[in-house]
Amino acid sequence: MAPMINNITNTLRATPSRQEKLKEACPTLAGTISQTLADPLKDRFSEDDYEFLKFHGIYQSDDRDKRKVAKEYIYMVRGRLPGGIVPPAVYLAFDRLCDQFANRPLRITTRQAFQFHGVTKGRLGQFMKSLNEAMATTLAAGLWGIEHATEAPPPIEGNASDRGEAAPLPRTLREATDRLVASRVAPALLGEAFVDHYARTRDWECRQYDRAVTDWELGRYFEAV
Repeated sequence: MAPMINNITNTLRATPSRQEKLKEACPTLAGTISQTLADPLKDRFSEDDYEFLKFHGIYQSDDRDKRKVAKEYIYMVRGRLPGGIVPPAVYLAFDRLCDQFANRPLRITTRQAFQFHGVTKGRLGQFMKSLNEAMATTLAAGLWGIEHATEAPPPIEGNASDRGEAAPLPRTLREATDRLVASRVAPALLGEAFVDHYARTRDWECRQYDRAVTDWELGRYFEAV
């Protein structure tokens, strides 16, 4: 029994991966991405930024067809589609962006996403901006606030957590899912079909989590058993 407990303890205390260390050092996952984008003399991102890019659905590699001449870096970008639902307007926007910034064809994957290949560094910034605009989520939220004359709450000075005036963000996936289901704004902005499908997938995730035994529980309670 003792060796088993020691093995579990050692696993829990395992050294964090390089990616985890990078996230801890830079919680925004921004690295020096914006600086590199703004520098036309840099043809690629640093090794650290290479990892940060992955968190944003961007993958850096060199063009295989030009390796015999010189390395030329290009990027694959994955546009995430929650729930795998593709509204017609979004598909048409993706198709247009593929013509404008990437290589044909626009590729669909088993990860509920479209992939854009062959995006160059010089076009990457404008491409990501256009991709975000195609999703239109924040734009729709802003228009909702204008159309319904929604007033922003007064600014909070000092530590908002100590004052308790602002409603806290959801602390768990279950709580976030319940808020999505109860929202009257989400179906209007994202569509009832999307909200229903996405909420069902998150509910499944919650049930899977409830069935799992976490490392924290093993470390906390195993000796008691």
